Amino acid sequence: MPSNPPSKNDLRDLRRFMTDRRMLAELHHLLWRSPFMNDNQLDMGWMCREHAFFTACLAALQGYTSAMIWGRLALIGEGAGGGTGSVRVDTHGWAAVERIGHFDMSLNLEPSHHMEWKRWPSHCVAASMFYPNPKVEFRHFQDRNLWEQKITNDSATGFSALYLGETYEDLNVSLVKEATNYINSPLTDELRHLPGFDSEIYAKGVRHVWEVANHRRRSLTSVDQKQAWIEIAAGLAGANDWLAHTGQLPAG
Repeated sequence: MPSNPPSKNDLRDLRRFMTDRRMLAELHHLLWRSPFMNDNQLDMGWMCREHAFFTACLAALQGYTSAMIWGRLALIGEGAGGGTGSVRVDTHGWAAVERIGHFDMSLNLEPSHHMEWKRWPSHCVAASMFYPNPKVEFRHFQDRNLWEQKITNDSATGFSALYLGETYEDLNVSLVKEATNYINSPLTDELRHLPGFDSEIYAKGVRHVWEVANHRRRSLTSVDQKQAWIEIAAGLAGANDWLAHTGQLPAG
C-alpha cells in the first residue's frame, strides 16, 4: 500500500483534510502528552498507536481503504549546536492509505532538552511527504538491514525521517470494536478510569474529531485533556456502529 497511483484530486483532497489546522489541533489536544517515563524508558508522549488508529479511521470516513503500520522510526536533523542529531524510536506506529501513501500525525518535533536540534520545518507526514515543507526527506523501508545502513550512513545536513514498516493491520470492524484492547497504551489506561468509559471510547473520539473538522461539533481545545475525554465519553453512543457504517469498513 499504496498500489495504483492516486488521482491528483484524491491526493490533494485527503492531504488537505489531514493537515487542516482545526482537525490537527483537536487530534493533538486529545492524544499528545508531555514526555514521561514508561517502563523505565522515556516516552515522548506522541501516542502513536492512537494517532495511527484515528488517522486510519478518518481516512476511511473520507472513503479510502486504510491500514495501520507498526515498526520503527529514525529521525535525523540538524543539531542545535551544529552537526547532525538523531532520535531512534524502536516502537512506532503510523497509517497508510491505499493509492495515497503514508500518514503520521503523531510527531511532536518541538525542540526540547530531550531532542536538542534546530526547529523542524515540518510537523507531520501526509501522503508520504512532509508538511508543510516537503523538502524534509521521507523514506519508507521494509528491509531492516537497509534501514539500519541508511541510519548509519546518513550524515548529510538537513532533516529526514526513516520509517521501517514491520507489520500491517487493515482497518476493520473487529479492530474498531476491540480498539481499547488493541491500542492498550498509557493513555488507554487513563481513559479506563474516566466516568462513562466504555469500549467505544476511541470510536467516540474519532467521531468527535470528524465532526469538529466538518464544523458540526464544538472544539474541546478550551478544556483540559481529561475533561475533553469525559465530555466525549458521556455522549456519541453507538460510535462503533457509526464508524463501521459510515467508513464502510470490512468485517475483519
